[in-house]
Amino acid sequence: MRATHLALAACILGTAACGWTGQAPPPRPAIVAAGQAGLVGGPTPLKPKKQRPAKLRIIVQKTNRAAEFGDPHGLLAELYKRARELLAPHGMDFAAGATAPAFGPDAIDAEKVIAGSAASCGSVMESALRALADRPDALRIIFCPFSDTGDAFGVTDGGPRSALTVPRFCLINVRKRRGDLGTLLHEMVHAAKPEMIAPDADINSVFSEAGNRSATELPEKHAESIATSFFGR
Repeated sequence: MRATHLALAACILGTAACGWTGQAPPPRPAIVAAGQAGLVGGPTPLKPKKQRPAKLRIIVQKTNRAAEFGDPHGLLAELYKRARELLAPHGMDFAAGATAPAFGPDAIDAEKVIAGSAASCGSVMESALRALADRPDALRIIFCPFSDTGDAFGVTDGGPRSALTVPRFCLINVRKRRGDLGTLLHEMVHAAKPEMIAPDADINSVFSEAGNRSATELPEKHAESIATSFFGR
């Protein structure tokens, strides 16, 4: 109950912490995805949904030190594949199709990201923009190492309602791999709307923050948000 209250309060304040960490969410207008890693089970049959023939546009980059702390290429391949599986019943796919897009030029940022820090998260995006110009119709996904504190898998920030004066973007922690492989799509749901939204209670939803999340489906309301987002419409 306390976790639910914290998440709802965070949304009201323009801050959302994705996942229950046992502590209050960081005092900033960013979305931090956290939770417990688990094992991936066998494939779950996905029922057809309302068809939304959107081709989602993303840009992927990594920081210059990402490979020191994890496997950004392997993690991207896994998260991208799972995202496509959950998007498919809705008739959606990435514009790049079956093969994950290649990483763009590295963002030069030697620090580990502090998920609750505006300066830390924003500096990565600013470095990424210096390396590769903005595309207003695409969502930028940056793979980077997070700090040792906290248990965040990803962060979403930027956009018109953020304290940061940069476009919407997502950071993916290369040091942690969530077993359900839903991190990329979870962050895309956040990025699809300018405001912070409360997580789903249903553990089957990829937008749940529960430690035992199975992430076996993308609910209709979130599919609609993605299809009509700046990177989907």
